[in-house]
Amino acid sequence: MQRKDGRWQIGLFYVDPATGEQKRTTVTARTRPEVRRKAKAMRDRLTDGRPARDSSAKLAAFAQGWLESTLAASDRKPSTKVWYRHMVEAHVVGSELGGMPLERIAPSSVDRWLVGMRSKGLSDSTVRGAFLALRAVLGDAVRDGALAVSPVKRTAPKIEDRNEAASLTPEQVGWLLDAAQGSRYRPCLVLLVNTGLRRGEALALRWDDMPSKAQIEAGGAFFVVRGTLSRLDGSLQVTSPKTR
Repeated sequence: MQRKDGRWQIGLFYVDPATGEQKRTTVTARTRPEVRRKAKAMRDRLTDGRPARDSSAKLAAFAQGWLESTLAASDRKPSTKVWYRHMVEAHVVGSELGGMPLERIAPSSVDRWLVGMRSKGLSDSTVRGAFLALRAVLGDAVRDGALAVSPVKRTAPKIEDRNEAASLTPEQVGWLLDAAQGSRYRPCLVLLVNTGLRRGEALALRWDDMPSKAQIEAGGAFFVVRGTLSRLDGSLQVTSPKTR
């Protein structure tokens, strides 16, 4: 129908999939063809089981709630949860993107956010990590019915490490081990350079993980990596290793 102000309006009734309640929503537009297009788009959303409208909540508020609920309840490793929290709080919550309502975030909004991080001189690994954290947050916004489609699904950032990580040459490794003579850290350094273990994996080793003297003498000795030592919330904790 046409309203007194000249705009056109269509009312739609639907059943909320979350509560089972019947609800009503409206779409308005300046012309009859435009309001019909909007109504069809909303019917398509409802038919697909998506929310009638995207949430007007700001991304920062949703992300904070995500940290305290979805992330906290997930089976991710404690160290991974700490990493997600840092990425979200440092690069999402206080950003211009974080101040936008979910319903107004477009792929171009995410692109501007990425450009802004690069302009600050952040490393490619940090930008990639922040993007992965944002993708997790918005993905769960879709799951919770706050968004119909995640804007990052239509964003494909090209993030490549420009700088190759520096590593020691065999000669420099020898200098390091020579300089560590008499240090309590030398056995750990020897283990690291000869096995390629991560630091946390080496520090989490226990005597039960090591081969027996008989196994060593038989020439079939090996040790087992069962955990990794990390500092979480100010204390050292052993968690499961990154991979089996």
